[in-house]
Amino acid sequence: MKKIILAVMLLLATGVLFAADEAVTKVLGELAPGVELTKHTVTLTDAQIIVVQTKMNSKGPVNKVYEIYTGKDTVVVIEAQMGKWGMIDFAIGIDKTAKTIKNIGIIAMREKRGQAIKTANFLSQFFGKGEADALEVGKGIRAVSGATVSSRAVTIAAKRALIVYSLSGLK
Repeated sequence: MKKIILAVMLLLATGVLFAADEAVTKVLGELAPGVELTKHTVTLTDAQIIVVQTKMNSKGPVNKVYEIYTGKDTVVVIEAQMGKWGMIDFAIGIDKTAKTIKNIGIIAMREKRGQAIKTANFLSQFFGKGEADALEVGKGIRAVSGATVSSRAVTIAAKRALIVYSLSGLK
């Protein structure tokens, strides 16, 4: 019994909402029995990292290795971005044809006040946005009151996921 309680407490403390595979399945949304996902590990070159930083207008860190899942019409980029209280892990669904955000799932977060970023009301404002769109809090994206840092984290992760997908060479 103590082990179960400890495991539940640990799960709640880390803020894990979904396992990565569950989040990918939820974000794809297109899945029907028999539809297979293909997992790709994409390693960015140093030159590609510079491209990401340039397009993001930031010299901030960029992961060198990304997990990208492909489905029939959607790809899902696994992305992480620092919030106010810790890392927020995302599964960002991108429409393969339009190259726009189709859905966003939050895999794990440790935010104390940023819980509202998980709502459909907040996340839906990203849907249909592409790399060329204004993906910045205050310019095309409205922040959640009291959770500005968390709102920025989603925005940064979404934009970076679009850029990484465009550089990945995956179809």
